[in-house]
Amino acid sequence: MRKRVIIATVISVLTFATFANGCGKNADTDNPGTDATMPVMTEVENITENAPATAADAVGEWEFVYINDHSEYGDGTSWDYFTMASDDEGIDIDLAIRENGDGYALDFRCDRYESSIKMYGATLTYKEEAAYEKSANDKWCFEVIEPFAEDDKSSRKITLTDDGMLILYEFYTYTDSENPEYNSFYVSEYRFVRKGDERLNDLEQFRYFDTVTVSNVVELVNSLKSNSCIEVEAGTYDFSRVSSSQIDNARVQLMYEELVVSDVHDIKIKAKDGADVLFCVDSPTAAVLTFENDRKLTLEGITAGHNVEPGFCSGSVLKFSNCSGLNIDKCNLYGSGTYGIDATNSYDINVTDSEIYECTYGLLNLYDIGTARFSRCTMRDSKEYSMINIYSAYDVTFEDCIFANNEVAYDYCYFVELGDYDSANFLNCTFKNNKFYTFANKAVNMEKCKDENNSAGFKDAMNDSGVLDATAIKKEYDNAVERQKEIDTELNGSLMDQQSLNDLSYESYTIWDNLLNKLWSYLGSTLDEATFSKLGEEELTWIKEKEAKMKSDGEQVSSGSIQPMVEYGSGATITRSRVEELMNKYM
Repeated sequence: MRKRVIIATVISVLTFATFANGCGKNADTDNPGTDATMPVMTEVENITENAPATAADAVGEWEFVYINDHSEYGDGTSWDYFTMASDDEGIDIDLAIRENGDGYALDFRCDRYESSIKMYGATLTYKEEAAYEKSANDKWCFEVIEPFAEDDKSSRKITLTDDGMLILYEFYTYTDSENPEYNSFYVSEYRFVRKGDERLNDLEQFRYFDTVTVSNVVELVNSLKSNSCIEVEAGTYDFSRVSSSQIDNARVQLMYEELVVSDVHDIKIKAKDGADVLFCVDSPTAAVLTFENDRKLTLEGITAGHNVEPGFCSGSVLKFSNCSGLNIDKCNLYGSGTYGIDATNSYDINVTDSEIYECTYGLLNLYDIGTARFSRCTMRDSKEYSMINIYSAYDVTFEDCIFANNEVAYDYCYFVELGDYDSANFLNCTFKNNKFYTFANKAVNMEKCKDENNSAGFKDAMNDSGVLDATAIKKEYDNAVERQKEIDTELNGSLMDQQSLNDLSYESYTIWDNLLNKLWSYLGSTLDEATFSKLGEEELTWIKEKEAKMKSDGEQVSSGSIQPMVEYGSGATITRSRVEELMNKYM
């Protein structure tokens, strides 16, 4: 960001480029389309403002901030994906612009997912036009001239914003004159700030394009959009009072008395300045809020629950389906909701400094989950069925949490109920005054946990961590290898119907996924905290890449019936490789 500061000194005529960048070259060549000189200033003007960005201002090294991907299709659908540099999705980018004779050149390297782009010394051609119809700078841009471009469907342009951000646009257009529904247009918007910019100390400021303050429930519902920070003023927000006619938001639907927020990303909903904020519904059958297909969602300082008498609810407080990157911080989730959090097919869930209480079925219901962490949370005063349900879940950990005054009413239920191949970790947690017949239906990992007046069976749970030792892990691996050989033989040589083949592939994937879970529990009990924490971050990236590869491989086949076999087969191969990698490195 260039500042124009006018001071009470006679300034001799300087070239514009020299004034802006300390560069001694002539502005006519460095800065096409601009005046060559600054006027002589002879009087005081107390002005500090953003000067218009010029081509010469692009020279230098730039630090990657985020990518915003957008695609449009001939059938009228569109798709968006936003990624911050801090999101740890395996993106590594370097960009620099330098003077090259009378013009400019680009050095650009981008390693992203499974693609890699390298351009060194690419010519930049100055144009007095907008780089893109939605560009903040409509005055000028650079067109990137690639000497070895493989096709004419893609192109790149660069521009600057007046607040000191560099934008690289990548365009790709596909046209099918015979099948226009297959037409597609892709644009990726890469944003950078100059290396050393103080804004790099707080990258999160770039995640939210808009910050809005709301004071009633209709305003709140209509503000639930991607890349938004929504500050909620004190008050009660009853979602049951919102009618379909009041909803002016394509991402929110009213379905069977339940508000469903779909396909949003990078959104924060927070109580403004620590205000008392209550989200509620009057319906006992509806979740207070349901989120589907959402990414990077943060709830902060919110209280949420059902505005009905205890005991009559069949809807959870917060419900998530196919979501990722969930952060729930300093929230209070209360009954009579069935569960405080009900999450399905979701991963990277972080709940911190929050309370879940007075629920009528249990505390948590987690199904098909990848990495869920609960830190410094209190879960109390809930009753009836199993308190914590974990099925098909990977890496569920409770650390520094308090579980108090919860009651399991039936002998066929458990405080912690796990699927056949699932596990749970309780680290430095306190359990007090909890009633149950059996703590868990299988062994869980418990480290440095405290027992204060719980049912007698709790001590047995504490004495049986359920974590396999190295010998047992290796034996499990050998068994998995033998079964995989049998499955490969059946897949390659049998005349089974497609459903049976799909089932075999699913078994193969499950074998290696279950072994990875057991290996992960072993590593959690043997590695030091710093190493295991770093490995956990690496694992999140691996999970995303695995799921993307499975989906991509499945989409390569033309027959829908064979797709599950291909996807699970791909997942089994990738997961086995990960198991062997971790065993070789840490065992």
